[in-house]
This record gives sequence, C-alpha cells and structure tokens, in this order.
Amino acid sequence: VGKNGVALCRGNGVKAKGGLGSLIVIAEECDTNYGIKEWKAAVVDGDEIKPDVWYKLENGEFVETSEEED
Repeated sequence: VGKNGVALCRGNGVKAKGGLGSLIVIAEECDTNYGIKEWKAAVVDGDEIKPDVWYKLENGEFVETSEEED
C-alpha cells in the first residue's frame, strides 16, 4: 500500500508492506480453525518499520521478509 494507506492481511504466512505514514496490520490464524492466533499493527515510521519493506509476524512481532519468502 502506498504512502498514508492501510494494509491488512489475515491468514497463515501472510505479509504486508506500506509506504511512509501508512498502517500495516497482520493477523495470523490458528492452525486448527479460522480464529486469530496473534495480530499486530504498526505505523510505517521509517525507523522501526521501514517503508516498502515486506513484514510478517513471528512470535507476535514484525520481522522483515522478502517478497519470494513464504
């Protein structure tokens, strides 16, 4: 999503990226049903969350990933 947009992903192994000032939200589902196992939201501030970088959740925290990585 571009500058000041909102990216929302829900599923397993999902990832999101956004432009500076945007909001990214990732929700990981449980393995046995469609309930939410963990989720996190953050503003792409350029410091902790970098613009135009793919992120996924690991243990409830954002980690950088690549477009190709599952």
